[in-house]
Amino acid sequence: MCNGQTFRNFHRHHSRIWRNLWKRLLTVLGIRGKPIMSDILSNLANQEISLAINETKLLFEINQYTIRQLNKEEFLPLKGLSISMFRQVWLAHSRKDGRIYVIKRIFKKFYEQWKKQKIYHREVRMLAAFKNPFIVSVFGTFDFGPYQYICYEYLGGGTLNHLLEERLRLDEEMSQHISAQIILAFQYLHGLDIAYRNLNPDTVVFDRHGYVRLIDFQLTRVIQPHTHAQTIKGDIFYCPPEVILRLGHSLPVDWWSLGTLIYEMIAGYSPFFQNEGHMTLRAAANGQYRRFPSHFSESVKDLLRSLLEQHPTRRLGSQGGDAEEIKEHLWFLGFNWNDIYSKDPRKALYRPRLKNDNDTTHFDLPNQKLFDTF
Repeated sequence: MCNGQTFRNFHRHHSRIWRNLWKRLLTVLGIRGKPIMSDILSNLANQEISLAINETKLLFEINQYTIRQLNKEEFLPLKGLSISMFRQVWLAHSRKDGRIYVIKRIFKKFYEQWKKQKIYHREVRMLAAFKNPFIVSVFGTFDFGPYQYICYEYLGGGTLNHLLEERLRLDEEMSQHISAQIILAFQYLHGLDIAYRNLNPDTVVFDRHGYVRLIDFQLTRVIQPHTHAQTIKGDIFYCPPEVILRLGHSLPVDWWSLGTLIYEMIAGYSPFFQNEGHMTLRAAANGQYRRFPSHFSESVKDLLRSLLEQHPTRRLGSQGGDAEEIKEHLWFLGFNWNDIYSKDPRKALYRPRLKNDNDTTHFDLPNQKLFDTF
């Protein structure tokens, strides 16, 4: 059994290898910061950039929220959803109120040894503090032995990825409806100087009425004005050039990810997809998206050109208006944002087939691992 020092040594060694491999990969691919993006580097060099991201004020406010303490005996595990080195996720039935919840279990020692405690606590505190209908809610936590558990609301409509697997692609109207909800979630987060940094089809989940919630906030970061984060975070296929090239990134990172997702919803595949993974990475780093399919409207093409802009300071949403710039685009001309805010079930374009609030049909996944106990 490895001790803590062994884990720390391995982590330092692994990080050093990763940094060297990353540099070599970018060199092999011909992705070099200056030749490709000299204008970005020049622009960044002329800005006042602080590498120390100041999260003190917001985190102080978030820490004022009390996290409800639950009890392990309140829950009966139903089915396992996912497993990784650090965590397992279940659907569980509450013996207290009869509802279904999502329970995430983390191994505290791993989080401590890999210095992930801050990330875990930040996610829980943020979700407890957030008050937005398009962001998942957290109901509480509990400890048991070497594990810590987080209880989230259950969203029975399944993930956007599951919907795309069923339908292959979506029409523009439904894609617009889904995108609008993500925009409103981003507008709320960006108003708090928070970059989500984790948008992909698996982090967009539908409730039983067909409305969207964003989940998985471990990669979120408070980014104060005129500062940039340096770390590579998020699904690499949704990362903008400034993240791939490690040039530093800010709130516009989310608008690039949104553009990538809109393209994928309507086309049925990623705008940067190539047969070889490293070529996909190169295409994204160079901002070379695939030709628009013939069924794309001119207005959505224009929107995507603006969102998938290689230069982050010229990207739609980065000119001071943030979400309002996207909401005012031609693609959303005549769109009723009040209907989205009200979340009227009768006006939802996607209606998951569910028998009741506890129906888990959309999580009956093939080759699913079942964990009988917490």
